[in-house]
Amino acid sequence: MEDWPIEALFDEDYLLFLGASQTEASDDAEAGLVARLGELGPGSDVLDLGCGHGRIANRLAAGGARVAGLDATPLSLDLARRDAARRGVEVG
Repeated sequence: MEDWPIEALFDEDYLLFLGASQTEASDDAEAGLVARLGELGPGSDVLDLGCGHGRIANRLAAGGARVAGLDATPLSLDLARRDAARRGVEVG
């Protein structure tokens, strides 16, 4: 099997198909579940490895957590930063 650069796997097409299965409500519910299971709240420190486009990290930050998000794909990080700005939150 040929190695593919990660950017080729998680590109605009990936986001298009992923977006078809996600809604704001489902993302809110999943972030809420992560917060409850991790007992996360205002002031919690969170490291989101493979944060993708920030759908969980940015919601946790909106709930008052201090979040750092890391991802291997520049496209995803750019989208995560834009979403964080739209939500008025800071994610490192």
